[in-house]
Amino acid sequence: MVVIAVLFWSQLAGLALMLAIVAIGDISLDGDSVPWGIAAGVLGSIALGLFYAGLAAGAMSLVAPLSACGALVPVAVALAGGESVDALTVAGMALALAGAVLVSRTSGPSVSLEPRIVAMALGAGLAFGGVITLFQQGAQGGDDASVTVVLAARAASLLATTCAVVSTRTSTAIPGRSTAPLLLAVGLGDTGANVLLAFASGGGEDALVAVLSSLYPVVTVVLARTVLGERLSPWQATGVAAALAGVALVSAA
Repeated sequence: MVVIAVLFWSQLAGLALMLAIVAIGDISLDGDSVPWGIAAGVLGSIALGLFYAGLAAGAMSLVAPLSACGALVPVAVALAGGESVDALTVAGMALALAGAVLVSRTSGPSVSLEPRIVAMALGAGLAFGGVITLFQQGAQGGDDASVTVVLAARAASLLATTCAVVSTRTSTAIPGRSTAPLLLAVGLGDTGANVLLAFASGGGEDALVAVLSSLYPVVTVVLARTVLGERLSPWQATGVAAALAGVALVSAA
């Protein structure tokens, strides 16, 4: 139930951010992007719920790699749609994805592969991949379309989360003042990332954008090291190096 409360406040913060962007940026909303955004918002709520629940279950070494590699879904869609990439780019993409998997690997006790956790991991990965694809499709009309698809997604995700709050009778009370800034940061960070993803998708390189956007485990590990004092395991250090090398190859192609 805590997961639903986190989703509610973070999505509310994200919607406030999008409304501010539309007002300040004098954005002309694109009606064609709205259906894509609504679908992305509903699917994104499910993806985040599964992801957070999986992490809460202690399966970080399973959920994080699978969710990061959900980028394979939009990559497959882009390639099926006729988008072509050269050998150097393919090598960079493969190296970047391998790095994301290694970075998420933990050195603690092995995770029990309970069917429930496996289902959450696979579901989160597939759903994240679907969300990226929907954003890319909805952002095809330029900057206004990019903002519109994220705005529609955030409104839909907040509505879906509100329905979950009501149906499960979950309390949305914030436990302590220190929690509020964290929830705000989650919402603004998630929504800001979606906006950047939508803008990047306007360049027509959907496969590359999908792979590069899947490198968030690298950031997670770096923050854990600098903020929490956690040390990288040999596998994670190798993953960071592989991910950076993959990005370099993709950029050089």
